[in-house]
Amino acid sequence: MHTHALRVVVADPSILSQRERIEAQLPEGAAVSWPDPRDPAAVEAAVADADVLVAGQCPAPVAAAGKNLRLVHAAGAGTDGIDTAALPPGTVVANTHHHENSIAEYALASAVLLHRGFLTQDAALRRGTWDTPAYDPAAPWRDSLAGSTTGFIGFGHIGRIAWQRFGAFGTRGIAVTGSGSTDAAAEGLDWA
Repeated sequence: MHTHALRVVVADPSILSQRERIEAQLPEGAAVSWPDPRDPAAVEAAVADADVLVAGQCPAPVAAAGKNLRLVHAAGAGTDGIDTAALPPGTVVANTHHHENSIAEYALASAVLLHRGFLTQDAALRRGTWDTPAYDPAAPWRDSLAGSTTGFIGFGHIGRIAWQRFGAFGTRGIAVTGSGSTDAAAEGLDWA
């Protein structure tokens, strides 16, 4: 059997800043190319003889061009941007599991900002007004997150970590999953 050097294509702008580190960790003799992810033709040309594609997107034309692909690795949580049906048979599709805390914190911070009206309050403060019913009877009373309901569409590794954060604020939790296999009671959810 003829063997060749590993050929890797990285077409994800979010990891371009990690180029040196990634290239340093590849096996000796591996060839790596970094086509512009915004140029589908360049990505298609690069994957023509590649073994591995690292990208957030792999539409059908790119998947079909990668006749030797053995691995498509999404640099994010989802694989919904990868047309798995167009990939060569046996191609493994993977994603990353390292950013659950960051995404959970972002979701929680956004919920607090929106629920408490912080953006409106900040704008009012910049105009010299304290946006609170204590000073302006027309200002709305804002409830805390406690007692509100947090809904999840999907309840994988990110959803579980996010639920831990939201649950600590006293919210109720509900989840809808594709598999329907989430045990609501075991996860501390009201319903799944």
